[in-house]
Amino acid sequence: MLKRAEDRTARDEALIVRLHKASADLRETVDLAQTFAALLRDRSADGLSAWLDRATDGAVQILARFARSLRAEGAALVAAFTSSWSNGQVESQVNRLKALKRQMYGRAKLDLLERRFLAGP
Repeated sequence: MLKRAEDRTARDEALIVRLHKASADLRETVDLAQTFAALLRDRSADGLSAWLDRATDGAVQILARFARSLRAEGAALVAAFTSSWSNGQVESQVNRLKALKRQMYGRAKLDLLERRFLAGP
């Protein structure tokens, strides 16, 4: 459902059509989700304000709460959409460290954990 239109299979399209026909709330949810995914993919903050207004005023309460929480973030949200910076590498290292820590819980002290982490994957 969140794939680009050209990347969707016939099965994906059939699911979207069924969701649209099922109820007005599902149609609104699918449309808002697809629009938000496109904004994220294109890293475009231009349509963000309109999307937030549409989601906040919509009938689907969970999306309205989500939009209000995003709106509260303000400048950080716009920066996330427009900035080329990412903390993906940091998050990867943190996850790796946590996995090592879980594996070695109760087995070794900090010096061995440090050597194992610095040794790499």
